[in-house]
Amino acid sequence: MSVAEEASRMRRRWNAERLNGEQLAFELGLSRKTAIKEVDYLPFYRTRNGDKRWSVTDIAEHIYCNTERRKA
Repeated sequence: MSVAEEASRMRRRWNAERLNGEQLAFELGLSRKTAIKEVDYLPFYRTRNGDKRWSVTDIAEHIYCNTERRKA
């Protein structure tokens, strides 16, 4: 699955352009705390109440670059 396809799938699933910690954890298959540590190099956005949000495209690229893909 390409980065664009992965990002599109996440947008449809969450109906959002940016993911919070719980959504990020679900997508990476990790605990919330571990998922946030894994993507600490990615830029994030702060909401008015101080929560962090990560771009769906950045997360999709992270997943694409950090998972093994089998050649067909």
